[in-house]
Amino acid sequence: MKAFDKRTVWALLIVVATVLQFGAAGVAHLARVDAGKTLESERQQAAALQRQLEAQEERRVEGKVEAPAPSRWHLLDGPDVAATMEAVNAAGIDAHVTFDAIKAATSNVAGKQTFQLSGHGTPVQVCEFLAAIEQHARLIIVESGRFMPGGDDLIAFDLGLATYHRGGAR
Repeated sequence: MKAFDKRTVWALLIVVATVLQFGAAGVAHLARVDAGKTLESERQQAAALQRQLEAQEERRVEGKVEAPAPSRWHLLDGPDVAATMEAVNAAGIDAHVTFDAIKAATSNVAGKQTFQLSGHGTPVQVCEFLAAIEQHARLIIVESGRFMPGGDDLIAFDLGLATYHRGGAR
């Protein structure tokens, strides 16, 4: 095998260095184009947010009061203990918690119905149950709660729930 002469080695080194420089220039160009697009997108978003802020400021200055969003909860005309207990039980079944007891309790406040429940489940199941109660169309409030270790990766809970109605009488 014949060894390369000095001129050939230098020529190859120059060609390799040139190719590497062109590659680096190409990468830098693509990065610059991408950064320019990102910058333009951010400027457009900032301008849109500025327009929204100015519009809100104009409404505030003009004294226009926007109507509040309608409530996602509704109040019944009277107490419906059975339907509320069914809703709580269904939320528990969907979250896979186990109830030990669910009972309606008396309330001295007009328009309010209270419930006591106890049960157990994994931390995820208990959290899913509480989220389902919060998101239910009927306004159900967790008034009190106590959580304890319930055994192998379980949480035991005692909750006091309340619902409200327009009737004013229980």
